[in-house]
Amino acid sequence: MTANQLSVGYANPVVDDTARLDSSDYEDLPALPTADCEDFTDGHSSVQHIPYTRLYEPTTGFSDPSNSWLLPGCPLTVTITAAEHRDGHHILNPYLYTIQVEHQQFKWLVRRRHTHFKSLHQALLMYRTSLRIPLPLKTLRDRRKSVSAKNRKPVPRFPRRPEALILSPEALDERK
Repeated sequence: MTANQLSVGYANPVVDDTARLDSSDYEDLPALPTADCEDFTDGHSSVQHIPYTRLYEPTTGFSDPSNSWLLPGCPLTVTITAAEHRDGHHILNPYLYTIQVEHQQFKWLVRRRHTHFKSLHQALLMYRTSLRIPLPLKTLRDRRKSVSAKNRKPVPRFPRRPEALILSPEALDERK
């Protein structure tokens, strides 16, 4: 048996096309002509051109102001429902906060530590600062227009003292 006889059904560049067509166990089916597809076949293969460029729209990030990932007309309510002290390997952040997020009929309970709030606060400050920077790009004009002087509100205060230094439960209640 030769190597050409072992490769029945597979395209072998060494084998002549006429010999492959005669001894093949597979039959090439012709492509179905459709009105939407232009036929760019060379007579031996069934490669066609599809007139669209993508199946889905490109994704947009959460930071894009034109993205409407919230339900329109429905408020988003966020409340801290509990703060519990947990001993363990989190020495600087021993408190675990339970947050309830509501949007229309949907409710989520999320548990986060002080470091998560701190990183969120820093990211929101950076985003707000990036909106104020006058960039010369035409694509960012809508972002700059959305932040006007009348819409500016003061940034909420954020506690600077680490929660490990909070000794009384009353001081913890002030953070809610």
